[in-house]
Amino acid sequence: MSLPLGGLTLMDASKQSPRAALKIVRETLSGSGIAKRLEDRTFYAVAALSGPCRLHMSQRNYPLKVTHGYVIPRATPPISPSCRTGEHETLISIDAVSAARRPLLAYGAVVLDEIIRRRGRGKSCFR
Repeated sequence: MSLPLGGLTLMDASKQSPRAALKIVRETLSGSGIAKRLEDRTFYAVAALSGPCRLHMSQRNYPLKVTHGYVIPRATPPISPSCRTGEHETLISIDAVSAARRPLLAYGAVVLDEIIRRRGRGKSCFR
């Protein structure tokens, strides 16, 4: 299933407000029926979530730079709140993600955190 929750799409739809983006993400996930399908299952993320994944790896001092096969347990704390709110100083200081992708981090973080929150005992794995 593919949903319109990419960074650019969310940034535009939310008028550059991560808080509004969270509302859009929750409505989209709930309306898609995917919420029930996520419970207790493994979620395999793809390219659109690679930036937040790299940030997550960096925040936890993960020793590798490769996202393929990286697993995020459900009990993991969410991505940095200052990143999710799009605080400029935080975003420009993140070198785990390319400078061109940093403005989109807040939107990807909102999506990733919401998926982690909804998936029950399952895990998130990156491909």
